[in-house]
Amino acid sequence: MVDSGISRRIKPASRDSIGGTGIRQRWRPVAVSAMAIACCIAGQVALPAAAQATPPLCLDYQLKTAHGTLKSEIRPYNGDPIGYYTWWWFINDLSHRPGEYEWHLFVNKSPISKVQKAEKDDMLHFGQARYRNGKNIWKSGDVLHVDGLHTAPDGTVYITPINECTVP
Repeated sequence: MVDSGISRRIKPASRDSIGGTGIRQRWRPVAVSAMAIACCIAGQVALPAAAQATPPLCLDYQLKTAHGTLKSEIRPYNGDPIGYYTWWWFINDLSHRPGEYEWHLFVNKSPISKVQKAEKDDMLHFGQARYRNGKNIWKSGDVLHVDGLHTAPDGTVYITPINECTVP
């Protein structure tokens, strides 16, 4: 006999007066089966909902907020139809646009570089080629998003809203 180090004690099923299984024990398999069927049905209903939750394609993606607009898209680059990602952040108050911007590009929720910074006079805009350091950064179906931060000259802080799009 091999001792696995795992032991448990199983309580025997209760018996009614004629030696059969108690009513509680007889309904347990039926309840477990019903629960399994309900989970399967719920899973089939949840699949279309999950498919709809996929972010929109990065083809002229635009997100408008009360404070500005974010735009991004995938463009062809060197013969690669999904070779270049472009991104713009327009803050509505023109006097708040100049200054230092910080941003971070993510692919499938993983950062692909260190936080980047730039001094801009009108808005933040940048582009990122898919091919870098000998490898592709993203592929079709990946989700891209940018986290950005900007402090306006008067001290107002702007943070990008969630902006995700899927590479076509």
